[in-house]
Amino acid sequence: MNSVGVQTDPLPVQQPDQTQSTARTKHWSRSRVVHVVAGIAVIGLGALAGFALSFFASTFTAVVLAGAVSVILGGAVYGYLRYKIETSPAYPAPQNANPPSPDPASQGATPPLPVVSASIPAVSNRLKKFFTSQEQRAQEMLSPHGFRLYASSRDGNCFYDAIAHQCPTAVKDAEDLRKRVAEFAEDWKQRHPLVDPRFTAIEGRAYARLGNDVAYSQVHSGLDEIGTPGCYADQVDAYFVAQVLARPVIIINIKGEVTLAVNENGKQIGCRKLSSLLIPENSIVVIHDQSHFLGVDPK
Repeated sequence: MNSVGVQTDPLPVQQPDQTQSTARTKHWSRSRVVHVVAGIAVIGLGALAGFALSFFASTFTAVVLAGAVSVILGGAVYGYLRYKIETSPAYPAPQNANPPSPDPASQGATPPLPVVSASIPAVSNRLKKFFTSQEQRAQEMLSPHGFRLYASSRDGNCFYDAIAHQCPTAVKDAEDLRKRVAEFAEDWKQRHPLVDPRFTAIEGRAYARLGNDVAYSQVHSGLDEIGTPGCYADQVDAYFVAQVLARPVIIINIKGEVTLAVNENGKQIGCRKLSSLLIPENSIVVIHDQSHFLGVDPK
């Protein structure tokens, strides 16, 4: 009632229209920016892990494990974001909507655990399948020529292991062969301190190999790399191996094409394909496939 005795009603308070509300903010786990940043971070960490590992293992091993790290981290990040999305509140419903009645069976239920898309055993199985496939492919290439594949070690010493397996009476193992080749290469470098204009193509490659241009390695020269167990070998190292063992060395790719061939004196052999007619019987055969060297069983 006002001062003159007239009954008045209070002015109605306007309620906000919940159906027209603009305060619908997405949870951070649903943001595309977060997803992009997480993806870049996973790839970056995987690449960083591979680069760090390349100082202690072969390039092939570093690439494989970098991929494995990226898969595992990616799975973990995906599972975490999925968990956050499922447990985060959705957009607010209009106020006049009837909320659904709670499910008695869900009362007290624990939130779902993060889903990891790739586990360590799964990555290990993928690597085994890849290695098996690589060896099967090499054996299929060798079979028509009467060779049987030797699956060399994958510890960075595959080149020397593939060769030592074919020379059981000449060397003890891959480590022994690597040591002898390093000693021969060091002596060879002392005898050729400067580039000789009379060098053949293979000798020029060998000279360059012993220099200081070594990438992705914990050593500082090709000569040190030859003598360090676990360091990746170069095809041209066969130039030194052939002279140490006094036997021809033939390196072929997965297609059966000869990529390097030298006789027991380090002279190049003119052959392009793996052939029993063109390759000497006492040759050491090495298969080079994707930064990995495999051997054959000695005849």
